[in-house]
Amino acid sequence: MLDFAPNQERKVIDWPLAFSSASQAIKLANDLRSIDKEISQADLKLKVAELTGSLADIKLMLTEAKSDAAEKDQEIARLKRLQQRLIDDTVEVYGYRYRKRTDGKGPAAGNPMCDVCLQKDGLLIETANVHGTGIQQLRCPNCKATYAQLHTYTD
Repeated sequence: MLDFAPNQERKVIDWPLAFSSASQAIKLANDLRSIDKEISQADLKLKVAELTGSLADIKLMLTEAKSDAAEKDQEIARLKRLQQRLIDDTVEVYGYRYRKRTDGKGPAAGNPMCDVCLQKDGLLIETANVHGTGIQQLRCPNCKATYAQLHTYTD
């Protein structure tokens, strides 16, 4: 079974605000360079405080951007693993995924994977036989989706 994290709400970085803060910090730094000797100590302290605040905002936004990029990298890696598992371990027959047969007796083995779980959550869950219904039915042990008249590949 392959775990799939459901879509989580992600914090979106306010890039215009980040660039505005960076521009403000640069402007304040330039203002500090061109300070006249006659400026009061209070004005100087105010400019330094504004610059420090802007730089702190930029640092926070860059930290959030780094965290967001790391989360996206993890999601990309997870999706690549799922794709590789689909390629390596399963085969599609008549629109359904089955375990890939390794004994050379055919392309597929067992019951089909639950299409609902695969499409919705990225899970590879093999369906199971439902006994006592009179017709061959398969049911997903995870989501309880029922399938009828699908082929089961046995020895």
